[in-house]
Amino acid sequence: MQGALKSYRQAIDADSSFFFGYLSLGNLLREEGKLEQALNQYQRALSIQPDSVALYRNIAVTHLLRDETALAIEALQKALKLDPTLPGLQLQIGNILYRQGQFEQAVEVLQRAVEQDPGSIEAHRSLGANLVALGRKQEGLESFQQALQLNPDDKKDRHRGET
Repeated sequence: MQGALKSYRQAIDADSSFFFGYLSLGNLLREEGKLEQALNQYQRALSIQPDSVALYRNIAVTHLLRDETALAIEALQKALKLDPTLPGLQLQIGNILYRQGQFEQAVEVLQRAVEQDPGSIEAHRSLGANLVALGRKQEGLESFQQALQLNPDDKKDRHRGET
């Protein structure tokens, strides 16, 4: 990995507008647990290409690793503004809200995720878990049953759907 780090740094030194170099360097630093340095590289990449959805997702992951959930959600919301049709962004935000215990907000976001991608098993599961956490067990059961219909061989959904 040290060789790759060195190569990306050299490439950036040769061309300070090399977006992919900053992005890749940030990813490598994040893998090494150097989260502050990774965020610095991502910020440099943002100055070159401020409309990169992938970059905002990487920033969000890095903030999650630092337990900065509000900043992670902020980065994902910026990505969502850039591409509101990209599958998975609503799901990611909803799952973060769930982990924070913000079930009402998570349900709102996850309902949009299901509307956007009705074939997403994970969106149906996450919505079901949030509804159950709110005491809306019948609605939660319906979400789990929808996930089971999408993937009838999944034992997790079969168990939830039998409740």
